[in-house]
Amino acid sequence: MGCCLSKLTKNYFASAMAANEMSKKIGMMGKYAPKEMKEGRSTYPGPTMEHLEEGLDILVGKMTSINEEAQEIVKNMDDKGDKASKLRFYQLEQFHVRAQITMMSHLDKYAIDNGEERLKQLIKDYDVTMDTVTFKKTGGKQNWYRSGCFLYQLCFQYGCLPELDIWNEKVIKDYQMLDLNTNHNYTAGGSTTAAEVGDVTTTAIHVLIIAGKKEQARQLFEAIGFKNDDVGSNAMLAAIWKMGIGAMGTFSKETWFAMNKLLFFLAMSDAAQEKSSDNMKAWIATQDLAELNKSWFTQVLGIASVLNIGARVYEILGDNDNAKKLAEEGINNQKKKSVISDCHMILGRIAAKNSDMDTANANFQKASDVAHEARCYYLGLLAGKECNNAGGTGGDEMINKACSAMKKSKEAF
Repeated sequence: MGCCLSKLTKNYFASAMAANEMSKKIGMMGKYAPKEMKEGRSTYPGPTMEHLEEGLDILVGKMTSINEEAQEIVKNMDDKGDKASKLRFYQLEQFHVRAQITMMSHLDKYAIDNGEERLKQLIKDYDVTMDTVTFKKTGGKQNWYRSGCFLYQLCFQYGCLPELDIWNEKVIKDYQMLDLNTNHNYTAGGSTTAAEVGDVTTTAIHVLIIAGKKEQARQLFEAIGFKNDDVGSNAMLAAIWKMGIGAMGTFSKETWFAMNKLLFFLAMSDAAQEKSSDNMKAWIATQDLAELNKSWFTQVLGIASVLNIGARVYEILGDNDNAKKLAEEGINNQKKKSVISDCHMILGRIAAKNSDMDTANANFQKASDVAHEARCYYLGLLAGKECNNAGGTGGDEMINKACSAMKKSKEAF
Protein backbone atom coordinates (compact mmCIF):
# COMPACT_ATOMS: atom_id res chain seq x y z
CA MET A 1 0.00 0.00 0.00
CA GLY A 2 2.79 2.41 0.95
CA CYS A 3 4.58 1.64 -2.29
CA CYS A 4 1.46 2.50 -4.30
CA LEU A 5 1.03 5.78 -2.43
CA SER A 6 4.65 6.69 -3.15
CA LYS A 7 4.11 5.94 -6.82
CA LEU A 8 0.97 8.07 -6.85
CA THR A 9 2.87 10.96 -5.26
CA LYS A 10 5.55 10.76 -7.95
CA ASN A 11 2.83 10.50 -10.55
CA TYR A 12 1.14 13.63 -9.22
CA PHE A 13 4.34 15.68 -9.49
CA ALA A 14 4.88 14.42 -13.04
CA SER A 15 1.30 15.38 -13.88
CA ALA A 16 1.73 18.84 -12.32
CA MET A 17 4.90 19.44 -14.34
CA ALA A 18 3.17 18.41 -17.58
CA ALA A 19 0.16 20.62 -16.75
CA ASN A 20 2.51 23.53 -16.12
CA GLU A 21 4.20 22.93 -19.48
CA MET A 22 0.84 22.82 -21.24
CA SER A 23 -0.31 25.98 -19.45
CA LYS A 24 2.75 27.84 -20.71
CA LYS A 25 2.17 26.73 -24.30
CA ILE A 26 -1.46 27.92 -24.34
CA GLY A 27 -0.49 31.21 -22.69
CA MET A 28 -2.25 30.75 -19.37
CA MET A 29 0.80 31.42 -17.19
CA GLY A 30 1.25 34.95 -18.51
CA LYS A 31 3.92 36.87 -16.58
CA TYR A 32 5.02 33.63 -14.91
CA ALA A 33 6.20 32.41 -18.34
CA PRO A 34 8.00 35.45 -19.85
CA LYS A 35 9.38 33.55 -22.86
CA GLU A 36 5.94 32.39 -23.96
CA MET A 37 4.44 35.78 -23.17
CA LYS A 38 6.92 37.46 -25.51
CA GLU A 39 5.75 35.04 -28.19
CA GLY A 40 2.26 36.54 -27.89
CA ARG A 41 0.64 33.53 -26.25
CA SER A 42 -0.85 35.45 -23.32
CA THR A 43 -2.08 38.69 -24.87
CA TYR A 44 -4.75 39.54 -27.42
CA PRO A 45 -5.00 38.54 -30.25
CA GLY A 46 -2.94 35.53 -29.15
CA PRO A 47 -2.57 32.73 -28.59
CA THR A 48 -2.73 31.32 -32.11
CA MET A 49 -4.36 28.02 -32.99
CA GLU A 50 -0.84 26.63 -33.45
CA HIS A 51 0.03 27.66 -29.88
CA LEU A 52 -3.07 25.91 -28.59
CA GLU A 53 -2.33 22.77 -30.56
CA GLU A 54 1.10 22.65 -28.94
CA GLY A 55 -0.67 22.59 -25.59
CA LEU A 56 -3.10 19.93 -26.77
CA ASP A 57 -0.19 17.75 -27.90
CA ILE A 58 1.24 17.85 -24.39
CA LEU A 59 -2.19 17.00 -23.00
CA VAL A 60 -2.85 13.99 -25.21
CA GLY A 61 0.77 12.89 -25.00
CA LYS A 62 2.39 13.35 -21.61
CA MET A 63 -0.64 14.13 -19.47
CA THR A 64 -2.83 11.32 -20.76
CA SER A 65 -0.01 8.81 -20.32
CA ILE A 66 0.62 9.98 -16.75
CA ASN A 67 -3.11 9.87 -15.99
CA GLU A 68 -3.43 6.31 -17.30
CA GLU A 69 -0.40 5.29 -15.25
CA ALA A 70 -2.13 6.67 -12.14
CA GLN A 71 -5.21 4.58 -12.91
CA GLU A 72 -3.07 1.44 -13.14
CA ILE A 73 -1.47 2.25 -9.79
CA VAL A 74 -4.92 2.65 -8.21
CA LYS A 75 -6.10 -0.64 -9.69
CA ASN A 76 -3.21 -2.42 -7.93
CA MET A 77 -3.93 -0.83 -4.54
CA ASP A 78 -5.76 -2.58 -1.73
CA ASP A 79 -9.37 -1.53 -1.94
CA LYS A 80 -10.42 0.32 1.20
CA GLY A 81 -13.74 1.19 -0.30
CA ASP A 82 -12.48 4.14 -2.31
CA LYS A 83 -10.78 2.50 -5.30
CA ALA A 84 -13.69 3.11 -7.68
CA SER A 85 -13.89 6.69 -6.44
CA LYS A 86 -10.17 7.29 -7.12
CA LEU A 87 -10.55 5.87 -10.60
CA ARG A 88 -13.43 8.26 -11.27
CA PHE A 89 -11.18 11.13 -10.21
CA TYR A 90 -8.55 10.30 -12.81
CA GLN A 91 -11.05 9.46 -15.55
CA LEU A 92 -12.97 12.72 -15.10
CA GLU A 93 -9.69 14.62 -15.13
CA GLN A 94 -9.10 13.61 -18.76
CA PHE A 95 -12.38 15.19 -19.83
CA HIS A 96 -11.80 18.25 -17.63
CA VAL A 97 -8.40 19.17 -19.02
CA ARG A 98 -9.51 18.85 -22.62
CA ALA A 99 -12.45 21.14 -21.89
CA GLN A 100 -9.99 23.89 -20.94
CA ILE A 101 -9.08 24.27 -24.63
CA THR A 102 -12.38 23.74 -26.43
CA MET A 103 -11.07 25.51 -29.53
CA MET A 104 -9.27 22.28 -30.36
CA SER A 105 -12.42 20.14 -30.31
CA HIS A 106 -12.45 19.96 -34.13
CA LEU A 107 -9.32 17.78 -34.08
CA ASP A 108 -9.45 13.98 -33.91
CA LYS A 109 -6.81 13.89 -31.19
CA TYR A 110 -9.01 16.01 -28.90
CA ALA A 111 -11.51 13.17 -28.61
CA ILE A 112 -11.46 10.45 -25.94
CA ASP A 113 -12.06 6.90 -27.12
CA ASN A 114 -15.66 5.87 -26.36
CA GLY A 115 -15.91 9.24 -24.61
CA GLU A 116 -19.67 9.55 -24.59
CA GLU A 117 -20.36 6.23 -22.88
CA ARG A 118 -17.50 6.69 -20.44
CA LEU A 119 -18.60 10.17 -19.41
CA LYS A 120 -22.25 9.16 -19.07
CA GLN A 121 -21.25 6.30 -16.77
CA LEU A 122 -18.96 8.51 -14.69
CA ILE A 123 -21.79 10.99 -14.15
CA LYS A 124 -24.21 8.27 -13.15
CA ASP A 125 -21.69 6.59 -10.82
CA TYR A 126 -20.53 9.76 -9.05
CA ASP A 127 -21.24 9.37 -5.35
CA VAL A 128 -21.81 12.76 -3.73
CA THR A 129 -20.99 11.50 -0.24
CA MET A 130 -17.91 9.42 -1.06
CA ASP A 131 -16.38 11.12 -4.09
CA THR A 132 -16.49 14.57 -2.52
CA VAL A 133 -14.16 13.29 0.22
CA THR A 134 -11.99 11.04 -1.95
CA PHE A 135 -11.35 13.63 -4.66
CA LYS A 136 -10.04 16.08 -2.05
CA LYS A 137 -7.39 13.53 -1.08
CA THR A 138 -6.38 12.48 -4.59
CA GLY A 139 -3.93 14.00 -7.09
CA GLY A 140 -4.26 17.77 -7.21
CA LYS A 141 -7.33 17.53 -4.94
CA GLN A 142 -9.68 19.34 -7.32
CA ASN A 143 -13.19 17.97 -7.66
CA TRP A 144 -13.59 17.76 -11.43
CA TYR A 145 -17.25 16.88 -11.03
CA ARG A 146 -17.95 20.15 -9.22
CA SER A 147 -16.03 22.08 -11.88
CA GLY A 148 -18.30 20.76 -14.62
CA CYS A 149 -16.03 21.75 -17.50
CA PHE A 150 -16.87 18.45 -19.20
CA LEU A 151 -20.40 19.72 -19.85
CA TYR A 152 -18.90 21.03 -23.09
CA GLN A 153 -18.42 17.47 -24.28
CA LEU A 154 -21.47 16.02 -22.52
CA CYS A 155 -24.00 18.51 -23.89
CA PHE A 156 -22.54 20.32 -26.90
CA GLN A 157 -20.67 17.38 -28.44
CA TYR A 158 -22.61 14.30 -27.28
CA GLY A 159 -26.08 15.80 -26.72
CA CYS A 160 -26.62 13.84 -23.49
CA LEU A 161 -29.39 15.88 -21.87
CA PRO A 162 -30.58 13.26 -19.33
CA GLU A 163 -27.03 13.03 -17.95
CA LEU A 164 -26.82 16.83 -17.89
CA ASP A 165 -29.83 16.80 -15.57
CA ILE A 166 -28.22 14.08 -13.40
CA TRP A 167 -25.02 16.12 -13.14
CA ASN A 168 -26.93 19.25 -12.17
CA GLU A 169 -28.90 17.49 -9.44
CA LYS A 170 -25.81 15.88 -7.91
CA VAL A 171 -23.55 18.91 -8.16
CA ILE A 172 -26.10 21.12 -6.41
CA LYS A 173 -26.24 18.65 -3.50
CA ASP A 174 -22.43 18.65 -3.51
CA TYR A 175 -22.16 22.44 -3.28
CA GLN A 176 -24.98 22.73 -0.76
CA MET A 177 -22.83 20.85 1.76
CA LEU A 178 -20.41 23.81 1.70
CA ASP A 179 -23.20 26.30 2.56
CA LEU A 180 -21.65 28.85 0.18
CA ASN A 181 -24.99 30.62 -0.15
CA THR A 182 -24.58 31.73 3.46
CA ASN A 183 -20.87 31.90 4.23
CA HIS A 184 -19.29 32.71 0.82
CA ASN A 185 -16.21 30.86 2.04
CA TYR A 186 -14.59 29.89 -1.26
CA THR A 187 -11.51 28.49 0.45
CA ALA A 188 -13.55 25.94 2.42
CA GLY A 189 -11.99 22.55 1.84
CA GLY A 190 -8.85 24.13 0.38
CA SER A 191 -8.13 26.54 -2.44
CA THR A 192 -9.52 24.12 -5.02
CA THR A 193 -13.06 25.15 -4.02
CA ALA A 194 -12.47 28.59 -5.54
CA ALA A 195 -11.10 26.94 -8.68
CA GLU A 196 -14.15 24.69 -8.92
CA VAL A 197 -16.60 27.57 -8.58
CA GLY A 198 -14.53 29.55 -11.07
CA ASP A 199 -14.79 26.69 -13.55
CA VAL A 200 -18.57 26.63 -13.08
CA THR A 201 -18.68 30.26 -14.26
CA THR A 202 -16.36 29.77 -17.25
CA THR A 203 -18.10 26.76 -18.80
CA ALA A 204 -20.88 24.97 -16.89
CA ILE A 205 -23.26 27.93 -16.46
CA HIS A 206 -22.69 28.95 -20.09
CA VAL A 207 -23.70 25.47 -21.25
CA LEU A 208 -26.88 25.54 -19.16
CA ILE A 209 -27.85 28.98 -20.45
CA ILE A 210 -27.25 28.16 -24.11
CA ALA A 211 -29.02 24.81 -23.71
CA GLY A 212 -32.10 26.67 -22.45
CA LYS A 213 -31.87 25.36 -18.90
CA LYS A 214 -31.90 28.66 -17.07
CA GLU A 215 -33.82 27.29 -14.09
CA GLN A 216 -31.01 24.79 -13.49
CA ALA A 217 -28.48 27.58 -13.95
CA ARG A 218 -30.37 29.62 -11.35
CA GLN A 219 -30.32 26.69 -8.90
CA LEU A 220 -26.61 26.24 -9.45
CA PHE A 221 -25.94 29.94 -8.88
CA GLU A 222 -27.78 29.68 -5.57
CA ALA A 223 -25.74 26.62 -4.58
CA ILE A 224 -22.43 28.41 -5.24
CA GLY A 225 -23.60 31.48 -3.31
CA PHE A 226 -24.22 33.95 -6.14
CA LYS A 227 -27.10 36.42 -5.83
CA ASN A 228 -28.11 39.65 -7.52
CA ASP A 229 -26.15 41.61 -4.90
CA ASP A 230 -22.78 40.45 -6.37
CA VAL A 231 -21.48 39.47 -2.91
CA GLY A 232 -20.77 35.89 -3.93
CA SER A 233 -19.14 36.87 -7.20
CA ASN A 234 -16.85 39.36 -5.47
CA ALA A 235 -15.95 36.90 -2.70
CA MET A 236 -15.11 34.16 -5.21
CA LEU A 237 -12.91 36.49 -7.25
CA ALA A 238 -11.16 37.71 -4.10
CA ALA A 239 -10.37 34.09 -3.17
CA ILE A 240 -9.02 33.34 -6.64
CA TRP A 241 -6.91 36.50 -6.69
CA LYS A 242 -5.50 35.53 -3.28
CA MET A 243 -4.22 32.35 -4.95
CA GLY A 244 -2.04 34.51 -7.23
CA ILE A 245 -4.13 34.17 -10.38
CA GLY A 246 -4.33 37.92 -10.89
CA ALA A 247 -0.54 38.28 -10.93
CA MET A 248 -0.36 36.20 -14.13
CA GLY A 249 -2.11 38.97 -16.06
CA THR A 250 -4.19 36.52 -18.08
CA PHE A 251 -7.36 36.80 -16.01
CA SER A 252 -9.10 40.17 -15.80
CA LYS A 253 -11.14 40.60 -12.64
CA GLU A 254 -13.31 43.20 -14.38
CA THR A 255 -14.05 40.78 -17.22
CA TRP A 256 -14.84 37.91 -14.88
CA PHE A 257 -17.13 40.07 -12.75
CA ALA A 258 -18.97 41.29 -15.85
CA MET A 259 -19.33 37.74 -17.12
CA ASN A 260 -20.79 36.57 -13.81
CA LYS A 261 -23.24 39.47 -13.75
CA LEU A 262 -24.44 38.79 -17.29
CA LEU A 263 -24.82 35.08 -16.64
CA PHE A 264 -26.76 35.69 -13.45
CA PHE A 265 -29.19 37.99 -15.28
CA LEU A 266 -29.68 35.37 -18.00
CA ALA A 267 -30.46 32.74 -15.35
CA MET A 268 -33.18 34.87 -13.73
CA SER A 269 -36.85 34.07 -14.18
CA ASP A 270 -38.66 36.21 -16.76
CA ALA A 271 -40.37 38.16 -13.99
CA ALA A 272 -37.07 38.80 -12.17
CA GLN A 273 -35.42 39.91 -15.41
CA GLU A 274 -38.19 42.43 -16.03
CA LYS A 275 -37.87 43.74 -12.48
CA SER A 276 -34.07 44.09 -12.81
CA SER A 277 -34.03 45.40 -16.38
CA ASP A 278 -33.53 49.07 -15.52
CA ASN A 279 -30.55 48.29 -13.29
CA MET A 280 -29.07 46.04 -15.96
CA LYS A 281 -29.55 48.72 -18.63
CA ALA A 282 -27.78 51.28 -16.46
CA TRP A 283 -24.88 48.92 -15.66
CA ILE A 284 -24.33 47.44 -19.13
CA ALA A 285 -24.23 50.93 -20.63
CA THR A 286 -21.02 51.52 -18.63
CA GLN A 287 -19.31 48.37 -19.94
CA ASP A 288 -17.07 47.99 -22.99
CA LEU A 289 -17.73 44.29 -23.41
CA ALA A 290 -15.75 43.99 -26.65
CA GLU A 291 -12.67 45.33 -24.87
CA LEU A 292 -13.27 43.21 -21.76
CA ASN A 293 -13.46 40.09 -23.91
CA LYS A 294 -9.83 40.56 -24.96
CA SER A 295 -8.73 39.08 -21.65
CA TRP A 296 -6.82 35.83 -22.21
CA PHE A 297 -9.31 33.67 -20.35
CA THR A 298 -12.33 34.85 -22.34
CA GLN A 299 -10.35 34.32 -25.52
CA VAL A 300 -9.19 30.81 -24.63
CA LEU A 301 -10.54 29.11 -21.52
CA GLY A 302 -13.54 26.78 -21.77
CA ILE A 303 -16.42 28.65 -23.42
CA ALA A 304 -15.99 31.81 -21.34
CA SER A 305 -17.07 34.92 -23.23
CA VAL A 306 -18.93 38.15 -22.56
CA LEU A 307 -19.84 38.72 -26.22
CA ASN A 308 -22.53 36.14 -26.90
CA ILE A 309 -23.97 36.36 -23.40
CA GLY A 310 -23.85 40.15 -23.53
CA ALA A 311 -25.72 40.03 -26.82
CA ARG A 312 -28.30 37.72 -25.23
CA VAL A 313 -28.79 40.23 -22.41
CA TYR A 314 -29.25 43.08 -24.90
CA GLU A 315 -31.86 40.94 -26.71
CA ILE A 316 -33.83 40.54 -23.49
CA LEU A 317 -33.56 44.28 -22.83
CA GLY A 318 -35.01 44.94 -26.29
CA ASP A 319 -31.82 46.59 -27.58
CA ASN A 320 -31.34 44.63 -30.80
CA ASP A 321 -28.85 47.12 -32.23
CA ASN A 322 -26.33 46.52 -29.44
CA ALA A 323 -27.14 42.80 -29.42
CA LYS A 324 -26.30 42.65 -33.13
CA LYS A 325 -23.13 44.65 -32.62
CA LEU A 326 -21.86 42.34 -29.89
CA ALA A 327 -22.80 39.17 -31.77
CA GLU A 328 -20.91 40.42 -34.83
CA GLU A 329 -17.96 41.22 -32.57
CA GLY A 330 -18.06 37.64 -31.31
CA ILE A 331 -18.03 36.23 -34.84
CA ASN A 332 -15.14 38.44 -35.92
CA ASN A 333 -12.97 38.31 -32.81
CA GLN A 334 -13.64 35.01 -31.04
CA LYS A 335 -11.85 31.77 -31.89
CA LYS A 336 -14.25 29.57 -29.91
CA LYS A 337 -16.55 28.01 -32.48
CA SER A 338 -19.21 27.28 -29.86
CA VAL A 339 -19.40 31.01 -29.09
CA ILE A 340 -19.39 31.90 -32.80
CA SER A 341 -22.23 29.46 -33.42
CA ASP A 342 -24.27 31.04 -30.63
CA CYS A 343 -23.58 34.52 -32.05
CA HIS A 344 -24.92 33.44 -35.45
CA MET A 345 -28.08 32.14 -33.77
CA ILE A 346 -28.52 35.51 -32.08
CA LEU A 347 -28.10 37.32 -35.42
CA GLY A 348 -30.60 34.93 -36.97
CA ARG A 349 -33.19 35.72 -34.32
CA ILE A 350 -32.68 39.47 -34.71
CA ALA A 351 -32.94 39.31 -38.50
CA ALA A 352 -36.14 37.28 -38.24
CA LYS A 353 -37.63 39.89 -35.89
CA ASN A 354 -36.83 42.47 -38.58
CA SER A 355 -38.54 40.26 -41.21
CA ASP A 356 -35.22 39.76 -43.04
CA MET A 357 -35.58 36.03 -43.52
CA ASP A 358 -32.75 35.69 -46.05
CA THR A 359 -30.29 37.01 -43.47
CA ALA A 360 -31.94 34.97 -40.73
CA ASN A 361 -31.73 31.72 -42.71
CA ALA A 362 -28.11 32.40 -43.63
CA ASN A 363 -27.17 32.94 -40.00
CA PHE A 364 -28.98 29.87 -38.72
CA GLN A 365 -27.26 27.80 -41.41
CA LYS A 366 -23.89 29.28 -40.49
CA ALA A 367 -24.55 28.54 -36.81
CA SER A 368 -25.16 24.91 -37.76
CA ASP A 369 -22.09 24.74 -40.02
CA VAL A 370 -19.75 26.20 -37.39
CA ALA A 371 -21.19 23.89 -34.74
CA HIS A 372 -20.42 20.86 -36.89
CA GLU A 373 -16.89 22.14 -37.52
CA ALA A 374 -16.36 22.13 -33.75
CA ARG A 375 -18.14 18.76 -33.44
CA CYS A 376 -20.65 20.51 -31.20
CA TYR A 377 -23.56 18.78 -32.85
CA TYR A 378 -26.10 19.74 -30.21
CA LEU A 379 -25.51 23.40 -31.11
CA GLY A 380 -26.26 22.45 -34.70
CA LEU A 381 -29.55 21.01 -33.51
CA LEU A 382 -30.32 24.21 -31.60
CA ALA A 383 -29.63 26.20 -34.77
CA GLY A 384 -32.25 24.12 -36.55
CA LYS A 385 -34.77 24.62 -33.76
CA GLU A 386 -34.13 28.39 -33.71
CA CYS A 387 -34.60 28.48 -37.47
CA ASN A 388 -37.94 26.69 -37.24
CA ASN A 389 -39.09 28.87 -34.34
CA ALA A 390 -38.28 31.98 -36.39
CA GLY A 391 -40.27 30.70 -39.37
CA GLY A 392 -37.14 30.12 -41.44
CA THR A 393 -36.30 27.40 -43.93
CA GLY A 394 -33.86 24.53 -43.59
CA GLY A 395 -34.33 23.98 -39.87
CA ASP A 396 -35.48 20.38 -40.17
CA GLU A 397 -32.45 19.53 -42.27
CA MET A 398 -30.16 21.03 -39.62
CA ILE A 399 -31.91 19.03 -36.90
CA ASN A 400 -31.68 15.80 -38.87
CA LYS A 401 -28.00 16.35 -39.61
CA ALA A 402 -27.23 16.98 -35.94
CA CYS A 403 -29.22 13.96 -34.75
CA SER A 404 -27.43 11.79 -37.28
CA ALA A 405 -24.04 13.04 -36.08
CA MET A 406 -25.00 12.37 -32.43
CA LYS A 407 -26.56 9.01 -33.36
CA LYS A 408 -29.77 10.01 -31.59
CA SER A 409 -33.39 10.30 -32.64
CA LYS A 410 -35.20 13.64 -32.86
CA GLU A 411 -37.51 12.37 -30.14
CA ALA A 412 -34.59 12.47 -27.70
CA PHE A 413 -34.69 16.26 -27.90
